[in-house]
Amino acid sequence: MTHVNRCRGVLGSGALCALAQRRDDWGIIHCVPVIYTPDNEPYLGRASVKLFDNSIVVLMRQQERIYPQTRRSGLTLIQETACEIVPAAISIALSIREMVRQGYLLSALILMRPLMERTATIWYLLKEESAIPLWKQGWPYNSRPNLNGRICALFGADAKDSSDPGVLAIRELVRDYNGLVHGDPAAALHGAILMPDGSPGFTLSKDIRSPARADHICEQSFLMAIALIAACLNIFPSDDRTKSSEEATALAALAAEYGANQAASNASFKRHQ
Repeated sequence: MTHVNRCRGVLGSGALCALAQRRDDWGIIHCVPVIYTPDNEPYLGRASVKLFDNSIVVLMRQQERIYPQTRRSGLTLIQETACEIVPAAISIALSIREMVRQGYLLSALILMRPLMERTATIWYLLKEESAIPLWKQGWPYNSRPNLNGRICALFGADAKDSSDPGVLAIRELVRDYNGLVHGDPAAALHGAILMPDGSPGFTLSKDIRSPARADHICEQSFLMAIALIAACLNIFPSDDRTKSSEEATALAALAAEYGANQAASNASFKRHQ
């Protein structure tokens, strides 16, 4: 039960934040932020959130470097295409980050589908530039390559190889995200939470007690972010070799950080088996 009255509270570094009073199942009243800020967000401090944040910093710095190039005449076909696809993908990634901050994890998960679609599309068109005219026409009937194929292009896999575990994992991933968008029965599980009394339920607002779900969203978003960085590095090489080298180094550092996080997570899982 959430009371409509509000109070003004001072949180973290002194920023004023609206608070709502919520009475739990035992009658205890809690003050919780209506809007979370970077210093009090529910998943602050998690390695996956930091990783996603770091990728956003690199991505935005790269866009700052690319911007002057996009204003020139004589852009190549793939550069013109990237100017349309990449900004929307970044906007979606930033929306996902804000939704994680506010605890709207189900909505963040649903937005993963269009982020994945745009990231996979720019990589597919980068590798198959002959398909760009069809894309510019809005993929006329029966010409749009399926998302499985485009994601396989992103990871350098053969979409037709059913014996490849990676291809099977991609198919399952796409199936899950399609189900989320279309509201399939299995999609409801992504909004399932444990109530204060330990019983299962479904959230209709903020989900601030599902760290594993937040980790999954941030890790998946991170992978899309570094794929966008790599694509832009290919599509918009810098006139300054030093800047290109710095971006490539930053990309390698992000990949190494992700690998270290995965290793630490696996080690922790084994210790608790």
